[in-house]
Amino acid sequence: MADLVTFVPKADVEAEQNLSAFISMCRDQLTLFNDVAGFNWNSHTWPSFQLAKLGNRTKKVTEAVYLDSEFVDFARAYYRYNQSHNPNRHKWERYALIAIEAALISKEGSGSLSKISTHALDEAARLVISHYSTGVAYHIGREIRKIAQFISSKGLVSAHVADWKPPTKRPNDRRSTGSEGRKVIDSKLPPQEAIMAMAEMFANDPSDRLSIFVTSIWAILMGTGFRVGEMLDLKINAEIEQQRDDGEVRYGLRYEGEKGWGSDIRWVERAYADVCKEAFRRLLRLSEPARRFALHMESQPATPYMWDGLQLDDVDRPLRHLELYDLLGSNYRSYGLKAGDSFRTWHNKVAVDGLPSGFPALAAASDASPTIKWSEALFCYRANELHGQRGVIETQLWRPTSTVLNNALGPRNVVRHHKSIFDRHGYKMPDGSPMKITSHQARHFLDTVAERGGMSQDDIARFFGRADPKHNRAYNHMTDAELVQKAESLNKEIKLFGADEHVRMRLPVSTVEFNALVDQMPVHATEYGICVHDYTMSPCDKFRDCINCTEQVCVKGNDDKLARLKKRLNHEERQLQAHVRAMAEKKVGADRWYQHANKTVIRLRELVEILGSEQVEKGAVIKLRDVDEHSHLGRALAMCSSEAEQFQKQKDAEEQALALVSQFELVMGE
Repeated sequence: MADLVTFVPKADVEAEQNLSAFISMCRDQLTLFNDVAGFNWNSHTWPSFQLAKLGNRTKKVTEAVYLDSEFVDFARAYYRYNQSHNPNRHKWERYALIAIEAALISKEGSGSLSKISTHALDEAARLVISHYSTGVAYHIGREIRKIAQFISSKGLVSAHVADWKPPTKRPNDRRSTGSEGRKVIDSKLPPQEAIMAMAEMFANDPSDRLSIFVTSIWAILMGTGFRVGEMLDLKINAEIEQQRDDGEVRYGLRYEGEKGWGSDIRWVERAYADVCKEAFRRLLRLSEPARRFALHMESQPATPYMWDGLQLDDVDRPLRHLELYDLLGSNYRSYGLKAGDSFRTWHNKVAVDGLPSGFPALAAASDASPTIKWSEALFCYRANELHGQRGVIETQLWRPTSTVLNNALGPRNVVRHHKSIFDRHGYKMPDGSPMKITSHQARHFLDTVAERGGMSQDDIARFFGRADPKHNRAYNHMTDAELVQKAESLNKEIKLFGADEHVRMRLPVSTVEFNALVDQMPVHATEYGICVHDYTMSPCDKFRDCINCTEQVCVKGNDDKLARLKKRLNHEERQLQAHVRAMAEKKVGADRWYQHANKTVIRLRELVEILGSEQVEKGAVIKLRDVDEHSHLGRALAMCSSEAEQFQKQKDAEEQALALVSQFELVMGE
């Protein structure tokens, strides 16, 4: 039997070779992430990127959720290549790569990039929409398109997918008005009741550590507008006081701005400076025990740490079960300790072995976090520092996150017996519902206050650490009435709500009012309403066709004229059917009659619906528009305008010609 050989197209062979060369180049020649401790190309946990399947929620990546072996090397290569050439903070390509892998598995049963197609990309976009919010899905969809264009332009696949476009549209970021706008404002700004509750709790100088932590942070956020990450990165020497030229001493906090802003000082309003000083003092006092331990471990880590209140005569004396229980609780055996171990053994297994990675440096919470020591951090805490039931572990360090703060600011239905700071102190909303806020609402609130105060957009962006002033609009939550009032203040002659900001009631026209109206302008009554055409300008262009005239005015409340309109509508609808039959019989001119009758029926239906609607008040004046209307007067004005434009053009040309002649004579004279 003859040997069988499968033919592989040249394009597929070249694409496979190009893909292999691309992966090799990214693995062997690019150096991004090489300086990260423990970095390994074959690892499934890369810096800021877990190479796990779509939908994985676990922090630890196990073999069960590894990306497909035929796809994972391309994901590593593209991520490293893209972050080397176009580094960005969001790293959307991570989610795009994972979605493409899931789509290939779903459509082709394999993660091989050679099987990519527009159908697979459509599936990837569908998966993204089902797993992420609208705004996030839009950004990931754009990144999927970039990947499709990249692999096509570089010849990594034989399929042509460069023209693929994501189905997700850009989210509507325009400001909503009315009730929808009110909902957005309510979701972004903290409730007034919650602000007052936080102020009252802070003024009462709470004694429990969680209340000190939450109220002090909120007090500083309300005076500085920090992002939570910027707040949690503060150092113990962040306070700064500086005397101005006028002799006033201003107070501020030195911080490391996120989103590429860099180091800066956030100055606090003079009237609020004392509040921030007190909040900072409380946070310093709260972190003092942990910072004292951190400083001890920096200078003499081999010496057992003796904290205040510890009564121990000999660090090498064997400890009994109850003594270990008092130190670590009932789970002390999980640290490798047993009854009979000494305090020195405790120190080595709990304090030394339990030091955070990178100690004495504080692990950065993000790429923008500054490099500081644990002993210098304002938010350096002991383990279980803010826990309600567990005892504090004196020789273990812990750093709170924004999640810890936000969990304390509102209810958590998924956690049994959870109590927010408002629940702990007995605060509720007026309707009895749980009180809740978020840490970021303080930033929205302060930004809106700045907008109301008339602060310039550049100053607002500079104060809040924004590189682009256009980002201010996402934080401006002034109401519609406030925006209108602000616009009207720019020009006193402009009234966006009318001259008196009230809608004037229109009652049915009486005989006396009609006679008064006649004295003001030429009008006459029609069978359906009032005609306001000015006969001194031109004769009537719509004789006996008042329905299609834009100068006819109808008044809600006149039942006789409404009855005439309904009768006329019934007559015109029968005429319209006759014109339809005539058109079917191909009679000459039937289409022209149909167009006129159809327009008349449409306008009659609109008038009958408006005048018969209960939502329209009696006395309302109704005047229908006609964007396609042409009149003799309009055409005459247009002709005059055209003639004037031609005359001006001719005059300009003559002046240019005279100027050229003058220049020519001047040159010839020289």
